[in-house]
Amino acid sequence: MQTTFRGNPLHRLKLVLATCLSAAVIFPAIAHEGTHSLAARSGVARGGDFTLESSSGRVALKQFRGKVVVLYFGYTSCPDACPTTLAALGAAMKGFTPAEADQVQPLFITLDPARDDAKHMEEYSRFFYPSMLGLRGTDSQVAAVAKHYGVLFARQKVDSAANYVIDHSSLLYVVGADGKLASSVPYGAPPLEIAAALRAALPRPAK
Repeated sequence: MQTTFRGNPLHRLKLVLATCLSAAVIFPAIAHEGTHSLAARSGVARGGDFTLESSSGRVALKQFRGKVVVLYFGYTSCPDACPTTLAALGAAMKGFTPAEADQVQPLFITLDPARDDAKHMEEYSRFFYPSMLGLRGTDSQVAAVAKHYGVLFARQKVDSAANYVIDHSSLLYVVGADGKLASSVPYGAPPLEIAAALRAALPRPAK
């Protein structure tokens, strides 16, 4: 059965997230099976600029020059990989000093624009971290951005054409202050590993 958060209060998302985190600890391989065979995989990641839509208008990667940007591709109806990865990213961000956090912009890009409207993306993203932006585009726009970053994804029907899940890469992609892809963080990485990757990409103060 597919888990969905649309139209439900945030306390339900908290409950589902707690369940997913518990499952990830007890059954660490669960998200690599079935509909998440692509979770730990990625194609050739070259990076590059893009422009997508948020609830408040167009957002371009280049507008964050001078900051580190961390990208995650997923969808809000994802039953486990997305909420656990975004929770780990949020925990990493919350461990930063205010000065460090100000230099990092997290972006969550939906691979399911048909079901993830801009308002829902905003609410879902901010649940994990207040400054996280939820972005969407047309199917072709999203596919193009995903290809640039080596993200693999495929829709899998559950019991009807309208009821589906998306198998997808679940890596985090770190873009440096210069706008170039700096590194990726593997699926399942704990908050400390995510924080280390982000800190490594932070601009060094001039001497």
